[in-house]
Amino acid sequence: MLNFWYQLDWKIQYSSIIIIVILILQFCTMSFYIKNNRRSFIKSEEDKQQENSIKYRLSKERDSNNLNIKDKSKKINNVKNSLSMKKKAIKELYLDENDFNLNEIKAKEGFQNRADIVNRNLKIVSILENRDNNTTNINKKKYDFKINFLESTNAFQLFQNNLYIDRMNSINLKARNFNNKSELTKKYMQSLLPITKKEKKKTYTLVKNMITRLENSESKTILPKFLKEILKESNIAKSAEWLEGGMPHTHDKTIVFPESWFKEVSSYFKDLDNKIVFNGSTLMHELIHIHQRIKPDLYNNIYREWGFIKVDFMDNMNTILELNRNNPDGMEDKWIWVDRSQKGNLKYYWIGAIFNKLNPVINQVNYYAYQMNKVENTQENDLKIVRLSENPPILLSEFDSFNNYFGITNNHYHPNEIAAQYIEELYGESLTNDEHMSHPAYRLFKIKWSLFN
Repeated sequence: MLNFWYQLDWKIQYSSIIIIVILILQFCTMSFYIKNNRRSFIKSEEDKQQENSIKYRLSKERDSNNLNIKDKSKKINNVKNSLSMKKKAIKELYLDENDFNLNEIKAKEGFQNRADIVNRNLKIVSILENRDNNTTNINKKKYDFKINFLESTNAFQLFQNNLYIDRMNSINLKARNFNNKSELTKKYMQSLLPITKKEKKKTYTLVKNMITRLENSESKTILPKFLKEILKESNIAKSAEWLEGGMPHTHDKTIVFPESWFKEVSSYFKDLDNKIVFNGSTLMHELIHIHQRIKPDLYNNIYREWGFIKVDFMDNMNTILELNRNNPDGMEDKWIWVDRSQKGNLKYYWIGAIFNKLNPVINQVNYYAYQMNKVENTQENDLKIVRLSENPPILLSEFDSFNNYFGITNNHYHPNEIAAQYIEELYGESLTNDEHMSHPAYRLFKIKWSLFN
């Protein structure tokens, strides 16, 4: 009897432990089941959301029923990618322990930076979602050329590590109403504006009519081919009017037009509109600056024929160079022009766009030619070092030998700008079938440049 109670007592003693073990196993099994069931549920809901988004996007396509398998698959992949990017962008907003451990987020400003990145990523996703519809509608006319429009969200890439900005001195910063480079850079990164669907459509119409007029011209120049080829390699961006004083300009292979240029293009409505002349001429001018970066040897050869020499060092020029307006279309500022008008008496000049030191304003400069002396007794082709002479500078408008040779009176202080002005002249001649200029430098340019390909 004692042995029975002893055995019973042992069972009572360990039964509670057995029950606890059983409960733990049951809880783990239920947790595992619930967790996996929850994951499956979430996954199914995400799949439903994705499927609904795909159906909605395809339903917005006018010709969705006529899409072939390849195009339909591409559309579906685009939706999947945009949803994935959207999830990733939103995920970036939430902080975890690693953010604090790595000291990435130390203050409110740090979180704001993270939020700015998220908003930018979400904007990019939105652009990607709408890009197909915009480009498809524009290209329905099956143009035989392509225009690449730069989105406003790409301002960061355009102005980051930009040599033009790096070379800004205090005078150039003041002329643009900035106190330092970081302030300028931040503002420039916010300078690009979205290009509307109407503006894109009108730009296509403008270029189409430009090409038609050039192809039908009696001049039969290479301009239509040039226009198509360089447009394909270029980007067109739209900026706020304050950027660079509202002057069109280029960075690398991107043309930046001010908002006013697009407003002009948007009011363009017929083939004989004078916007073919004015807006088209500006486009040709800026495309030349892109071409100058693509084929520098072509232009350097033309410049040498014009009498320009690129030197390595200009002595005693620091003060003048500080007052020279920075130009993204002509970053090389060591061009010397050789005046050969007087036989046996060569003279050397550096030419620039000079600010008023006390009140620099980006659109207010004077073009001056400064006489330079050779430091070494070298031949013209070997000239590498020059020194500023004591002679006073000459206003370019009063520099007769220069003006008689080149024949233009504006924006002619740099060889890159002279070439761009000449392409405008050539474009105008092609539209009117009439030769406007016969100056030596222009005739040489037409011959040399027309052989560029």
